[in-house]
Amino acid sequence: MRPYPSAIIEGIIQPEPGDFVCGARGAVVCESACEYRPRRPEESVLYGVVAGHLETFLARQRERGWVVPQFVERELRDSL
Repeated sequence: MRPYPSAIIEGIIQPEPGDFVCGARGAVVCESACEYRPRRPEESVLYGVVAGHLETFLARQRERGWVVPQFVERELRDSL
């Protein structure tokens, strides 16, 4: 995003494609160059951490006698 959103809103400079501008009159997105890009969660750091440590986490919780709610475990597994 460029550093002068108020100048874009006031029409002093033109927004570039993809600029997100937030000002007194609301938020504006210049959509002329926006395109759909599918997300790839399997490439994220969070995905790697959950995939690499979920079983260890659940086992340790059981050893300690702490209960991980079923919905939490289900959501974590579903995210993988």
